[in-house]
Amino acid sequence: MELWIKNDEVEEIKQSVLKIISSVHFSDETKPFVDALKSKGKAAIPALNEIVRSGNLHSDEEEYVGNAIKEIMEG
Repeated sequence: MELWIKNDEVEEIKQSVLKIISSVHFSDETKPFVDALKSKGKAAIPALNEIVRSGNLHSDEEEYVGNAIKEIMEG
């Protein structure tokens, strides 16, 4: 049950990030969402990968999300 709830939270955060980056330039206001996903651990990897694959990120933004994935994998 706990994993199910965690996955719902991950999906909700991911959708928030995708909505923001599809409508405006990735900004500092999206970083807390990426950080929130990172805090969910390995359950967030697919969501972070989907954000990277969205095609709406600039190189610095992609690097920020990539670093979040790297930190999860190393943690």
